[in-house]
Amino acid sequence: MGAETVYNTMELVQLFLRGVADTYGFKKQGVHHAIQWASAPHDAPEHSRRFRLALYISYMQGATDINTEEGLWHMEEDFAFFNRQSKGCIDHLIQQQDFHRYLASHTRRGHFHTPMAFVHGRYDGFIDFRRDYTWGWFPSGSKPQGINTDAENSWDLMKVFYPQSKPGASIYRHPCPTDKPQGYFTSTPLGNVDALPIEKAPFAEMPYEALAFMGYNYYEKEDFERLEAFVRRGGKLILTMAHMTDTTAYEDIRDRHMNYLETVFSFTDGAPEMVEDSVGGEPVPVCANVKVGEVLARTDSGRALVSRYRMGEGTVVLFHAGVYPSHPSIRALYEEELRSTMIALADKESSWVRCGEDVQFTLYDDGDVREIYLIAPDWYRAPELLRHAEVRVGTHFYPISFPFGTMIKCMVKGDTMAYPHTESGEVLDISGDKVRVQGEGKVDFTVCTDGKQRTVTVDFTEQNTQYI
Repeated sequence: MGAETVYNTMELVQLFLRGVADTYGFKKQGVHHAIQWASAPHDAPEHSRRFRLALYISYMQGATDINTEEGLWHMEEDFAFFNRQSKGCIDHLIQQQDFHRYLASHTRRGHFHTPMAFVHGRYDGFIDFRRDYTWGWFPSGSKPQGINTDAENSWDLMKVFYPQSKPGASIYRHPCPTDKPQGYFTSTPLGNVDALPIEKAPFAEMPYEALAFMGYNYYEKEDFERLEAFVRRGGKLILTMAHMTDTTAYEDIRDRHMNYLETVFSFTDGAPEMVEDSVGGEPVPVCANVKVGEVLARTDSGRALVSRYRMGEGTVVLFHAGVYPSHPSIRALYEEELRSTMIALADKESSWVRCGEDVQFTLYDDGDVREIYLIAPDWYRAPELLRHAEVRVGTHFYPISFPFGTMIKCMVKGDTMAYPHTESGEVLDISGDKVRVQGEGKVDFTVCTDGKQRTVTVDFTEQNTQYI
């Protein structure tokens, strides 16, 4: 199982791959990097940086198999050919060699971890590569780009977590601008999420604490029984009335002529009764016969628009509107619910990262050990500029600075964290006040514990495994 990448935002593709792999028990998930077609010119230093990121970020995001359409010796695009002795191929070979060296000398421990996931609805046809074919056909006389509905547009809200991403867009740049992001890669200031296919995911058995519907969903009782089990065991679910429908016709979805169903999550007295109302002057169908809950937001007329309900040990945040999250009447509220939920979950984590829009991080959990990866995704800025992040271990924050092109891997065990400053070293284990490291040449390591940190330079010339 895998996907072709670098025609659009890589992190968005991989959050779906991770969800499918975990749901269906796949041990491998592959990526095929076709960066040679996505941007030009090939011999520009920025192109080489984008290639480097494609390798390292796909690894950080969970890929187990990585194939590059570039090859080692030949690239061609728009009839511009580069042979093995060209600057373009030599620069790309250097990135391949660096990455291969890293894989040969490092171990990725544990399983990709995030406390939150999106629900990829039944029959949701969202295509992240392009959006104009979602429904598979075009109404007579219409142009492809004119058929989008709120359902597929709701995946735009992934930008809450991936701010430089371009959901549903294909990215070809010839030539590629070098002074601003284009959407190939993105930072993760809130952290990462997965996307779980509703038709199979055993929600209650998975390690997520919150789930949020995004695009289209066709209601099936069995799907919602698994979601109910997830909520009752302590999970949080976020959705709208539109996610509980058996309407399938494009025109009905577009014009909001949907059949809303009474489900365990509709919280209505009888079948849902929808009436026209407005939010901030924006017309929207709203349920008029909702059960009393904790009201979080109201319509212009005072009806409950968003409510929170307790169910077992968990909670449901229901938008009583008959629209999908991208609809202007609820979009800002839905985005804030996603944002505040992730912030609250991150605060409960034993370790996490605080960063801005110049850093991407991922986290792997292996029981008593966590590994945190950090990288600079902003290939369009000067490589030598330092990017900054803070890693929280318990209640203590530790600053980390690094340039473009270096992937930092921190090991966290208990209340101690240790990491090398370059890719020439690795932390193998933390045991009490001893940290076992390996490396090549001279490598600086930083050890952090109890709010204090120390940096040690280790010379591996005579012994490539040592304690610090």
